This record gives sequence, structure tokens and C-alpha cells, in this order.
Amino acid sequence: MKIHQFRYPLFLLLLIFIGVTSLVYSQEVPEQSNGELVSVEQSSKTPDPVLQNSLDNSFWTYVIIFGAFIVLGLAVAVFLGFRKIQQQQTKVENSEQGWRDKLNSSEQHWEEQLERIRRQGKDSTEKLEEIVSDHSHIRNEQKDFQNTLSELGNRLDSLELILENLDLDKVPDKTVDKQPQLEEIIQEARTQVESLVQTYENGEPIDYVEIEDPTPSQITLHLLNWIVRSIGDWKDDLEQSGTANPDLIQTLVYASQAMKDKLKEIRGPAPLLPEPPEVETDVNTDTAYNEFQNECVAYVSRYEGVLIGLQLGCKIDEKEYDQFIPQFVKDRLFNSIARFVKFDQLPEQLDEYLQLVGYEVVPIEIGKTQADARIHDIQSSQQTNAEPGTVAEVILPGLQRIDNSETVQKPIVVRGE
Repeated sequence: MKIHQFRYPLFLLLLIFIGVTSLVYSQEVPEQSNGELVSVEQSSKTPDPVLQNSLDNSFWTYVIIFGAFIVLGLAVAVFLGFRKIQQQQTKVENSEQGWRDKLNSSEQHWEEQLERIRRQGKDSTEKLEEIVSDHSHIRNEQKDFQNTLSELGNRLDSLELILENLDLDKVPDKTVDKQPQLEEIIQEARTQVESLVQTYENGEPIDYVEIEDPTPSQITLHLLNWIVRSIGDWKDDLEQSGTANPDLIQTLVYASQAMKDKLKEIRGPAPLLPEPPEVETDVNTDTAYNEFQNECVAYVSRYEGVLIGLQLGCKIDEKEYDQFIPQFVKDRLFNSIARFVKFDQLPEQLDEYLQLVGYEVVPIEIGKTQADARIHDIQSSQQTNAEPGTVAEVILPGLQRIDNSETVQKPIVVRGE
């Protein structure tokens, strides 16, 4: 209840009290029968019923006044009591509202904490799944690498078995001094191993056995080795012909070196050289000499197998090389070589590289193909005997995709007029 609700009842009680008091006071004053006041002396001498009645009225007046004070006191007490109750109620309501606000704040805080914990749990689960996936991938690669090493080991065992089964025993052993040749055999084996190290670290191509179900990284590595080897063979053929353009040969040298640099980056340093076989002091027969020679051959083969296995175990970013190899074929080979040869005399080797990445030369017939700015990069125009508007000269051929004929590089042409 509000305080202002008690104002009107209290005000009414106060008016009643004032009215009663005024009424009583008006009855206390005695009047004469003829309209004059009776003197005190007369009233004291003669008992008058009117005076007696006035005294009785005074008594009841005091009683009423006293009762009015009591009622007023009770009203004030009730008012103060209700006011105290209202203050307590207001205090309780404020306290309840405070606790309610704190409870809502706590609930919101704990909901935020639970949501954060839920997100952390989700992130941890995703990271755990990613770790499990990476672990599975690494385990599969380790399995493939072990299979490769096993195949290399079988190959080496077969080689050793073939060497052991040579018909060396058909010739009777002779007691000869083979010590002078042993150092030469060991030195030759060491030289071969050092050459393998240089081949590996310089990015030269390395032959290795075919494996079943190669990984994407192994397929890409095989392709990089093939490109380096094929460019080298092409360069050697041009040098032997004696009629090739020196600029073309130099272009192949630069392209081969760029690919070798990629292989060097992937492979890293070669492992430490193993110790060669020790010289036996009792090698004094042909059989012992041949066995030692076979041991040196196996020594070189084992190290070559280690390098092959190390390369097959390299992991590369396939997406990076899916972009690098087509870009290499287009810029390092096609655009560079096409500047030194005629448009209709592009070498077959170049077409082989283009097919490797799904490209082909944009077909153009001089004097027949219409020059179209949507397909051709028209550099200039010149007078020609052919039909006007056709391609009169190809400065640099263009490339398109084999599967959908999408233009990869516009050919640069001269339009006839």
C-alpha cells in the first residue's frame, strides 16, 4: 500500500475531531432565559437545572475529546504501522529485484562460459580429427616407403644372387697377386658413390623402380625427373646434329637448370657416405678377387637404393606443382623455344610437353584464318596478297586447352590488308 492512500481518512478524522470540539465548546456557555448571561453569583446561590445539565455536558465533552484523541492516536499508529510495513515491503521488493538481477547476470555469465567451453570442445575435436587424419596419412606414406625399400632390397638380393651364380668356378683358381688391383676397385666404387651424391644434390634425374599405387608426391617426382632427363636428351641430340640454333640449345639449358633447382629443393642434402668394403689381405685367387669386386658393385647399388628410397619418401605440395609444371611448360619451354623456330616447324618434343599438361597450339592457317581480336592478339597490319582480314604472320603462337579449346595464351599475329 502507498502512503497517499491514508491521507484522506486521516484528514477526515481530523475534521471530525475539530467539529466535535467546536460543538462541545459551544454547549459550555450558559444562556439566560431572556437572552442575558446569568451571573456567577446567581448561579452559585441557586442550583439551576440548566447549570447541572451544562456540567454533565462538559463531562461528556471531555470523554468525547479523550475518545477522539484515542481514535486519532490509533489512526496515527495504524498509519505509522502501515508505513513501516510498506517500507519493509519496498525493501524486500528491492532486495528481490537485486537478487533477480544477480541471478540473471549469473545465468548469462554461465551460459557464456558453457558456450565458450562448447566452442573449445568443438575446436579441440576438429584439431584431434585433423591430427588423426595426418597421422593416418603419414602412416600410409611410411608403409609405402617401407614397401619401396623392400622392393629395392629384393632387387639388390637378386643382383647379389646373380653375381654369386656366375660361372666363375669353371676356371680353376690360380694363386695370383691381386693386391694391386684391389685399391683401384675400391677407388672406383668410391668415385661412383660420390658421383651419385652429386647427381642427387645437383637435381640430376635418378632412375628408380616402378612401384604399385604410387602416392601423388611420387607421381609428381617421377614427372619432374622425366622432364629433366628428356630435356637433357633433347639438348644432346641438338648438339650432336651440329645444325641447331645455339639460342635454342641455351634455352634448353636454362629450362633444365630451373627444373633441377626444384628437385634440389625437394630432395635436400644426400645422406652420409657409407664406408666402402675393406681390403682383404688374403685375396690371392681369381674367385676371391671376383667376390670382392662383386661386393664393391653391391656397395654402390645399395647406396643408390638409399638415394632412390630417400627421394620417394619426399613429400611435396601437389597443388603448388599442379600450377608450376604447366607454367614451366608454357613459359620456360613453349614461349622461349617458339621464338627461335617457325610457326609451322615447331619440334615434336615441344608438342609432347604440351600434351603432358593438356595444352595444344592454337590452329592457324596463314592467309585463311580470320584475325579475330577475341582469339588473336593483333599486333599490327600489313599489305598481303591473301584475303584481307586474315592472319598474314604469326609472331608468337598461342595455346589452348585440349579438352575444351579454352584459350590459355592468345597468339600474337599480324593481320593482312
